Amino acid sequence: MKHFQIAVIASLLSLTSFGQTNCGQHIIEKQLREADPALELKFQAFQEEVFSNQIPSGSRAELRIIPVVFHIIHNNGPENISDAQVYDAMRILNEDYSASNSGLSEVVNSFLDDIGTGDIEFRLAQKKPNGQATTGIERIQSNETYVGDDGSKLDPWPRAKYLNIWVTDVIYISGAAAYAYRPPAADANPNADGIISNHRYVGTIGTADGNAGKTLTHEIGHYLGLPHTWGETNAPGCDGTNANEPCNGANNCTLDDGIFDTPNCLGVSQGNCDKTRTTCSSLDNIQNFMDYASCDVMFTKGQVTVMRNSLSSSVAQRNQLW
Repeated sequence: MKHFQIAVIASLLSLTSFGQTNCGQHIIEKQLREADPALELKFQAFQEEVFSNQIPSGSRAELRIIPVVFHIIHNNGPENISDAQVYDAMRILNEDYSASNSGLSEVVNSFLDDIGTGDIEFRLAQKKPNGQATTGIERIQSNETYVGDDGSKLDPWPRAKYLNIWVTDVIYISGAAAYAYRPPAADANPNADGIISNHRYVGTIGTADGNAGKTLTHEIGHYLGLPHTWGETNAPGCDGTNANEPCNGANNCTLDDGIFDTPNCLGVSQGNCDKTRTTCSSLDNIQNFMDYASCDVMFTKGQVTVMRNSLSSSVAQRNQLW
């Protein structure tokens, strides 16, 4: 009876959150920072190491290949997604991180010269940590699929060798499709390092919401050190008029994400795609993967440099991953 009740509650939660593509990164990092004041110093040191040099190379960068394992946490429901849906998600990731996605043809002229090519490739793992063969898709039957928090990250593989992605039926943060830790927040917690996502936001086929296929692209951006484009409030739309959380009276126009070629902006909620939107005295890069717009198609050159710098940093062992 208990398992049946959990399943019913999870189904209701899934119905209420379906269609939302918010990211839970800012919520979990806020909790960690409140619990550990020293974490702020780790973020400052990471900022100095990884964000200080954003000069893009004039030539193609060395390709960095990252092994990926999908842990499908399921209870024999629709959350037990097909291999084909995982392959579709991998296709999208590799198009987005190689700047070969079709949506780039729609980038507004003001940002055409800012498009960055990640030269990062994701490949499903071929060997398990013990050396046995794998398809890179592991399936674990568990009621944790109806929880979707750090405790649901079952059987993590060593983060120095694999990018772990867990797929569940529910994410415990209300309205969130997925979440990931940035390297300083994950550094001391290797078993929670990686990405956890509602199955409806993995790829564009099968159980996926066809408009939410960029969720993993966004979360890997966090995993590789990127904040949201509107800065460290990590709450879109803050204009200084809302004294309630999560804005707390902050104005995103006075903040910065630390990336030289992403203009300051308020940020948008899911579904917005006004390509003429100007919120901080300049045109917003609303088509950026690290915003919440529904037309996200690009990283900037500065963002690419920061992600590649993260892959050269020992923080959270990112320099051992590729």
